[in-house]
Amino acid sequence: MKDGPGGCYVEFRISERLKRICIWVNQNFLLPSDIEYMTSDADATELKLNLISLRTAKCVCLHFSYDGKTRFYTEDIGLAGDLVQSLVQFLNIDNMNSQACFPVVSEEVKELFQKLQGLQETEKQISSEIVEHINQIKSHLIRAEDARYYNGEDVIKYHNEMMATNEDLVKSYKIRLVNTSEIQLALKRIHGILYNASRLRVTRRM
Repeated sequence: MKDGPGGCYVEFRISERLKRICIWVNQNFLLPSDIEYMTSDADATELKLNLISLRTAKCVCLHFSYDGKTRFYTEDIGLAGDLVQSLVQFLNIDNMNSQACFPVVSEEVKELFQKLQGLQETEKQISSEIVEHINQIKSHLIRAEDARYYNGEDVIKYHNEMMATNEDLVKSYKIRLVNTSEIQLALKRIHGILYNASRLRVTRRM
């Protein structure tokens, strides 16, 4: 069941009173008025906040249970990481695991790796073609030089063939530049997603 925006969330557990969570909320969110957890309320076993992100103008839901179970619902994995890091810093938490569900991001990563695999195969093919073109140009050049001494009529023929091959070489270089640029963009996006995912948890640094 989808309990939040798009069913996207990060879930973790913290050992902290809801009263202190309210302090964090009041310090980090623009609210009409400060919220306060009433310990005398027997029904107050959880804290739920439905907010609107100023970054994306989309809904962000924060669910805090009395037993420590916490879920942040948002389609923005970067925002989820920011919220997690803000909370753990406020609570001075050094080590915390989490579970996350971001189907759109997971599908994007899958597509990026598939695209990257195709781009790398194309890179190998283009590199092979470039080497072949270079060898052909060398061969045409040698034949043109030989023709100057033995058969002057073939000089123009080999020269034209060399120029045509050189044009193919330039085209291959241009294609490789575009392909390399796409590889870099894909790697940059993957790195960004992995960075955002790493911020959904906290690991003690030795």
